[in-house]
Amino acid sequence: MLKKVKRMLVLPMMMLVMVLTPLVSHAQEEMTQPNIGVSEISPDMRDNEKGASRPKNVWNIKTKGRYNFSGSANTVTIYTNYKFNGKTNYKVSVKNTGKYPLTVKAKTLTKTYGSTKISAGKKGEFTFSNIKSTTEFYVTFEGSEFNGYVE
Repeated sequence: MLKKVKRMLVLPMMMLVMVLTPLVSHAQEEMTQPNIGVSEISPDMRDNEKGASRPKNVWNIKTKGRYNFSGSANTVTIYTNYKFNGKTNYKVSVKNTGKYPLTVKAKTLTKTYGSTKISAGKKGEFTFSNIKSTTEFYVTFEGSEFNGYVE
């Protein structure tokens, strides 16, 4: 009989302890580098001072030269702050400085001119020449931290 009473007391006590024990999970915050020359807002969707329209900010690679950028696209797609034009062939070079794969694309709203997927810690680049010098494109980044340039 004493055994039966002990069992009846132990089981509810164990359940009470399990219910009252807090379950805490700590996620380590990942330090990210600041965004330089890139933004979470597509150049095709940015507002200018006259209202919502395509931006007037264009970086002419032929006259201004190389455009450098760096940033973190761990949870969102981010975009270069400028559209680019001025040449008929371009090179996009990017180093993935993060822990995850990085996808990089050179594109307009409706067309992708070049893209690459770069493993963590690796460098990748692509060139493309299927574009007019007056066509304005931008570069998107998805998945990790990076730095690089367009020329």
